[in-house]
Amino acid sequence: MSDDNYCVITPTIISVVITVLIVIIALCGDKLLTKVDNHFFKAIIDNTTHASIGLFSWAIVVFSSNSIHNLKLSHFAEILSCGIIASFIDLDHFIAARSLTLQDALHLNRRPPFHSTSLLILVFFSFYISGKVLNINVLNQMSWIIFVAGGSHHLRDGVRRGLWFPPFGSTPPLHHVIYLGSLALLPHIVAFLMPNISAPKVTRYMIV
Repeated sequence: MSDDNYCVITPTIISVVITVLIVIIALCGDKLLTKVDNHFFKAIIDNTTHASIGLFSWAIVVFSSNSIHNLKLSHFAEILSCGIIASFIDLDHFIAARSLTLQDALHLNRRPPFHSTSLLILVFFSFYISGKVLNINVLNQMSWIIFVAGGSHHLRDGVRRGLWFPPFGSTPPLHHVIYLGSLALLPHIVAFLMPNISAPKVTRYMIV
């Protein structure tokens, strides 16, 4: 069959497409929140947006070093884990409220613990260093997954309240351009920094 019948796709192209998708999801999620008044549906939309961004962010990390033909079940588990963690961060609203009611969780007089970027950094280094010292790769991998999940969640919340670095305080609310740019760049930066990931492979694959 002639090569003209094939479309050549590289990991870079996939990463670019997913990056654009992340920005679109963030914009759509934020816009929907302004159109809905019901607290329950707003919470569902907000949390689904967090989960989707976390999920696709780790997909970029995976595709930065793997083609579709090289994907394993563990890669999909990592992608799903990142989305779940990004979603579950908001459970700290109920922990801080000491209540299971949404009304109490949404009306806190302080920011809940999992929204602390200082705590996120501490957890990241705890997992990362433990993985290196104990030579347990899954801990090392989880450190980056947690960082991407938490980082994307904090950046999205930061557009309203800034990033929280206790005990030092919070940054000013993030400018919308900085917020979207940071969301787009975060997975690419992590893919570059991860010790087991080098530059994207030049391997190409074709689809009909």
